Amino acid sequence: KIWLHSLNLQYYRKSNLPAKDAKSAFLKCHEEVKNLLELMKGTDVEHWYKYAWLWSEMKVDMACDYEGAVLYFSIDRLSERCEKLIEEYTWFSNAKILLGLCFEPALNRTNRALLAFADALQDIKSECFAAPVFYWMGKRYERYLDNREDAIKCYNLAEKSKSKFRTIFKLAVYARDEGNYKEAIELFNMIIDKLNMKKRLDFTDPLELEYLFKAYAQKSYIYNKNGEDVRAIGAAEKAEE
Repeated sequence: KIWLHSLNLQYYRKSNLPAKDAKSAFLKCHEEVKNLLELMKGTDVEHWYKYAWLWSEMKVDMACDYEGAVLYFSIDRLSERCEKLIEEYTWFSNAKILLGLCFEPALNRTNRALLAFADALQDIKSECFAAPVFYWMGKRYERYLDNREDAIKCYNLAEKSKSKFRTIFKLAVYARDEGNYKEAIELFNMIIDKLNMKKRLDFTDPLELEYLFKAYAQKSYIYNKNGEDVRAIGAAEKAEE
């Protein structure tokens, strides 16, 4: 159930209904993990339970942010406890990533989030696991126009580490904004080709279908911008499907 609620916060970004349900689920998880933590003290897996306890708090705050509510847990207190976990288990890269994520609702904590992510990358040996960290760094940078190039660099590193539709879409939009329409179309087509293959197998999830829709819609926008009306209409019709 926790995994489902976590996915819902991706599928229905900034929507109140799933955010409220997710908040309740993560609060329940927080209480249950707290009870289990007492039983796991002194074991080899204690650090995972400490991490899960703080992770559930981060998720509760994320749900609050999605519904525009006051954060349930203090970011300062949460970050302090994340830092304590990092000091206790210096090799535990997940804790460093969590520190970066706990600043997600705070626009004025970008530098601290980026430092936490950069620190985590020093410990991550697999490019596959580095991909989401680069992506989160890109999201942080893109909030500021002056850091546009840094955002693009991070998204390219994320895509190089492991190809994801969300990363390809980010790069395609940047290409579109810079007037590189040919490159943008090629990137949107990458998303469309891969997702249409999954769609034919009835193997797509709601988030992937949303990316398929957005890729067609963006192609329609570009064609319209170039005065290619027939292509623009064709892409728009595909988006409606």
